[in-house]
Amino acid sequence: MRRARWTIAAAVLAVGAYVGLDIADVAPGALTTDRPVAAPTGAPAPNAPPGAPAPAPAGGRLLPADAADLPLPPAAGSARQPSAAALAATLDPLIADRALGPAVGAMVRDARTGQVLYEKDSAAPRTPASTTKLLTAAAVATSMPMSATLDTTVVRGAEPGEIVLVAGGDTLLSPTAGEPFAVPGRAGLADLADQVAARLRAGASASGAAGTPGAAGTSGAAGTSGAAADRASEPVTIRLDEGALAGPRIDPAWVSADVANGYAGPVAPLGLTTYRPRPGQDVPTDPALATAVAFRDALAARGVVVTGRVSRGAAPATAERLGVVRSAPVGDQLALALAESDNTLSSALARVAAVRSGKAPTFDAVSAWVSDRVAALGAPTDGLAVADPSGLAPGSRASAATLAAVLLAGTQSAAGDLARVTADLPTAGLVGTLANRYLTGPQRAGAGVVRAKTGTLTGVSSLAGTVLTGDGRLLVFAVLADRVPATGTEDAREALDRFAAALAGCGCR
Repeated sequence: MRRARWTIAAAVLAVGAYVGLDIADVAPGALTTDRPVAAPTGAPAPNAPPGAPAPAPAGGRLLPADAADLPLPPAAGSARQPSAAALAATLDPLIADRALGPAVGAMVRDARTGQVLYEKDSAAPRTPASTTKLLTAAAVATSMPMSATLDTTVVRGAEPGEIVLVAGGDTLLSPTAGEPFAVPGRAGLADLADQVAARLRAGASASGAAGTPGAAGTSGAAGTSGAAADRASEPVTIRLDEGALAGPRIDPAWVSADVANGYAGPVAPLGLTTYRPRPGQDVPTDPALATAVAFRDALAARGVVVTGRVSRGAAPATAERLGVVRSAPVGDQLALALAESDNTLSSALARVAAVRSGKAPTFDAVSAWVSDRVAALGAPTDGLAVADPSGLAPGSRASAATLAAVLLAGTQSAAGDLARVTADLPTAGLVGTLANRYLTGPQRAGAGVVRAKTGTLTGVSSLAGTVLTGDGRLLVFAVLADRVPATGTEDAREALDRFAAALAGCGCR
């Protein structure tokens, strides 16, 4: 069996003025150029069915599914802290690199003491690009359990012969059977259809609705009454209930060309993995409704007579459950969004967490909620503006000091959920948008020990994360440059990598 196989496209499209290019984070989007595959662990995954075998290699590049499992050297509590003077001597020339342009903000802090070891215009708000996702990830991680799953459920409706598909926020449903060790596609639409078809055939009563979640045919058919059997043989109609997560699908702050070119797509509380936006790929304008139609077709393929078109409507407050499938944990989905710099998934997860916090499912409300959560962490918020949770929209502003403070909170988090944000960042030379960076030249010093969120827009390059020095001291850092020459994206990216690699390679005492 396979653990998390993250499908990552490798295509670059040229678009207009505010172009998003995030392949290996050359610019923002859901794309990188690698296909990391989880390494076998020798034991079944925690949610595997009883007796499930250990995952086997699936070919390609083998990497642990969780960045926290990578065999990185541990931070040494006795390692000496770099001196501010030595860091300045090392970093000042790198910050002055012409490739970064004339407007650069940077901060380096010691993860253990929180001491500021280096700063350059760190309080100045700048365009953060996709490093905005760090703020969003912190907001989500401090608002709901990272072990929570997003359940997609089918219940009986209020009218005879009516069933209701209830969306729970899972936008990564497999169109076929679910993969127990995957992140995208953990829950399968085919599995849900199997469960519901079996229950309808069995004519299960309300008293048998509890069933075993996530398994096909969870309720026994023995003792089914004649009336129930007659009901199962009747045609059914399907309603879709998006509940409190129903809201606008396209963020008005996004540039229309970015949406048209696949760098972001409709935000919905239900969707299939095949609906994830990709350059050159058409996706439904209404993913939740399209998923409900696919579910209708799956039921029909299993012999259930479905009449009429899918309509929208609320499920009864108390209703017999006919089936349920569960997503990968929110923490795993958040890690995927960070690794692939997925704009749509980041926005969808932010909406789920914000609504659970009592906020409205609107883009403005969710963006304001992210800012509020950052403030609640004690991070400086002077000049902070979150135009959208992904960083794709023009207008977001954040300082290097704000990003560094959020990262510091993650390294010092005793609760664990916020710590996952820093642990699950892309890893230099290995994982996500840093997989193909730090492989040559002086940047190689950062391979395996730099974990950071990348961010790129036209004229903007940013990098923020953690680094383990050669002495074993853990540091957090953030660098934002938002006046990069329009044709200098690659040069700016390499300059940022040299900055982080210098931190990795020096004792700086």
